[in-house]
Amino acid sequence: MAKVTVTDPSGAEWSVRRWWFKAVPWQSGIEFVDFIIFLIALPFMVVWPIWLALKWLGVSWSIEI
Repeated sequence: MAKVTVTDPSGAEWSVRRWWFKAVPWQSGIEFVDFIIFLIALPFMVVWPIWLALKWLGVSWSIEI
């Protein structure tokens, strides 16, 4: 993260930075709601790396019609 300090014509100093995320993207600011979102996302966060590893190791894809 680069931080630049600039001085305007009236003599005031301003600092300019670029942030990709000011807060964690899934934070709503309400802790109870964040906790519920976390509980919903937790199973996906646990299962997804296992699923990806299995697919990478050659487990076949199933298609149902």
